Amino acid sequence: MKTLLLGLSFLALARAMYLTLSLKGRFSFIIKSFFILQPILIFLVVACWIIADWFTGCGFDDSVFYHLRFGTEGAGISDFTPQILIFIFIFFLGVVISGLYYYLCKRCSGISVSVKEVLFSIILLIISYAVNPAVHNLFGYFYLNQIEKDFPLYFHAGPEVVSVKSPRNVLYLYLEGLERTYLDKTIFPGLLPNLSVLEEKSVSFTHVDQPLGASWTIAGMVSSQCGLPLLMLFTNYDFSLNEFIPNARCLGDMLQEQGYRLEYMGGAKSEFAGKGLFYRSHGFSRIDGLQDLLQEPDYVNSWGLHDDTLYDLLAQRFTLLGQQSQPFALFSINVGTHQPQGYIARSCEKFRYGNGRNKHLNAVHCTDKLIGDFLNRIKTEPAFTNTLIVLVSDHLAPPATITTPLLEKGDRKNLFMVIDPGREPGTVTRPGTTLDITPTLLGYLNFGSTSLGLGRDLNGSEKTLLETFGSMEAFNRRLLSWRASIDEILWGYPSMPPEVAVSPDTMQVSIGERRIKYPVLITYQETGKINEIWYSSPRSIISTSMTPAAYLSSVINNTMAFLWLDSCVQIHTLAPALKKENDAFCYYSGSLAGRTPRYGAISQTTTSIAINPDPSAALSIERANQLREKLRVTNLIHWDKLNILNPSIPPVQIVKFISAGQDSVNGPSFLLDAEFAEPGLHLAQIIFDSKSEQLTLSSLPVDICPGDDVSDVIAKSFGQNVSSRNSVNTLFYAIAGSGSVNCQKVINAGRISGLKMPGQTEAGMPYLAILDSQENVLFEKQGRVEQTLGLDVLLNSPGV
Repeated sequence: MKTLLLGLSFLALARAMYLTLSLKGRFSFIIKSFFILQPILIFLVVACWIIADWFTGCGFDDSVFYHLRFGTEGAGISDFTPQILIFIFIFFLGVVISGLYYYLCKRCSGISVSVKEVLFSIILLIISYAVNPAVHNLFGYFYLNQIEKDFPLYFHAGPEVVSVKSPRNVLYLYLEGLERTYLDKTIFPGLLPNLSVLEEKSVSFTHVDQPLGASWTIAGMVSSQCGLPLLMLFTNYDFSLNEFIPNARCLGDMLQEQGYRLEYMGGAKSEFAGKGLFYRSHGFSRIDGLQDLLQEPDYVNSWGLHDDTLYDLLAQRFTLLGQQSQPFALFSINVGTHQPQGYIARSCEKFRYGNGRNKHLNAVHCTDKLIGDFLNRIKTEPAFTNTLIVLVSDHLAPPATITTPLLEKGDRKNLFMVIDPGREPGTVTRPGTTLDITPTLLGYLNFGSTSLGLGRDLNGSEKTLLETFGSMEAFNRRLLSWRASIDEILWGYPSMPPEVAVSPDTMQVSIGERRIKYPVLITYQETGKINEIWYSSPRSIISTSMTPAAYLSSVINNTMAFLWLDSCVQIHTLAPALKKENDAFCYYSGSLAGRTPRYGAISQTTTSIAINPDPSAALSIERANQLREKLRVTNLIHWDKLNILNPSIPPVQIVKFISAGQDSVNGPSFLLDAEFAEPGLHLAQIIFDSKSEQLTLSSLPVDICPGDDVSDVIAKSFGQNVSSRNSVNTLFYAIAGSGSVNCQKVINAGRISGLKMPGQTEAGMPYLAILDSQENVLFEKQGRVEQTLGLDVLLNSPGV
């Protein structure tokens, strides 16, 4: 069905593009430019969807967007070469179709625009998107979730901090994708002999399902330790990720409260998917990954350490921790059973499952052996008798795993076994999910029967949410409706306290227990609830709209309180007295309309800043308007656009030119990629190379401050630059920078008609000019010393 819908989508797109091939007239360029992008866009979405579906089995889901945000550093990319090639091929196909459309457009004889045919083309394009399963999946993920407001009825913050008597050690073993289904002897006879024996000695939970937001490793860890799925809307998409789900209360937090030493050891890089940050944020004092545990650089796999190396180091660590008087919790996860085919350790080279043809089953069989050997090794340690051993699959085996067709024959559940020397073995068949694992473990650790997040104690009397909603499908629908609430619980901003601590050495501001990097602008309500956090962009020419100054000048309301920590050069716009601080960092607390702000320089030692409550009795709308204008003039780049028509070249990308005034906070000046921090005017020749279809500088810009007349400078400096290259044409000349003392009344416009530069570009003033290839003036502008001028130059762009 999906293949049929894809075919229908492509046919509708092809027909829509065909109808527009021969259009001519006033709007034909706009219409064709729009349609030329459609194959690239649709094929890109389809390529992403196909690859996502290979990993997830359901196309786009939270795991896809999670990894888009957190990156894939540390992933075994080499294992997925075929998928990467498939992605490149599909995307390249879209590019080829767009190129073919462009070629045919140039060859077709034009006809007048038919409104009827254009409308029909647009309708076909809409149909192409509507029936496309990739687009439908993407749209459904973001927009088709029902919103329910009953989340607080089911959410539990967890047990209060109590003193647990006789704390037990914890050995928590995550097994990568090694789900309970592998224990099914009717499908996999003799595959897991050691885990089968361990199950007989443990309390085994046989009905642990996988909810949404728990289908990849870090999500499985969060759901099993924090009682919440990792469903992410990125409510606080701009939050500085120096903490991981900082609002959640997880197993590590509760054990730390009881004086446990918490450590994590994993075979993969701890940076991958934020695992190390998660453990660091929730009570763990030592986090060791591949980079910390590596002993034999030549004995690793695509994901990290082989399992025999990991479990050998884990046994050594267990021994050392057991020699201390402090209770400990040691967590680990292996990589030997990772998708798609697993990795067989050196110690299992002759250890195969069945006929040995299935590489992944060989890897699973090997890991089972290594787990058995590991537990046999540590059971003679004195600490073993007081240790609760937990074996959990981090998630079900993903669809990309080569054993998935075999697994689908069974009743797929997560592995969850607890080996407790003080309790009789047994089986618990209650329906639950990985969200219920930590509440269940808390009972074994003498916290009593309790709930945490959306999790319930599987040994307790309270219904699990799977039991409450009756089926996994119904529970997942409810989880989707709670996505915003869960996201806020995990990542939401804290409340602004009466004062904050600033640490200049780390350039962080602490809000309660949260640490945020500055430069930053934090807005908050009268109650202290933080609304937004905006960070300074290191290159304002790239993203001027995201700077704190832009936000203050055009978005924030007059009475909204804010705390701004930035360079004193930036903040002095609001508080002129800070200008003398030069390169230091300063703070400003108040609102635009507030008459009693607090501001000052940040000292070299940790500083406490009292937050201004900004009482409504001291407000001035006139003051707010004045400050907005100052921000617009001084802190923002003042942009213009120039369209250059040249029928001999195709449209190319927008190029930017920047001239910063002497007192501007948005320096330096730029001519394309050439940067000028010092005052002075600079002349550049901009050329177009038809082979690469790129705008570039013919050579380094020339300093024309002081200098001869501009025409002579052009002739002397650029006259021979392009004559020997047939594919290169001079498009225009650009002048950018700011006047200096030496520039005044020295530069001569010479034979250039209309150039007003002589005698008017005073010291410190920003200046921009564009001359065409015949030295005619196309654009000229100068500003005040506190301004920055920007110019977007476009080629053959309609409507500019």
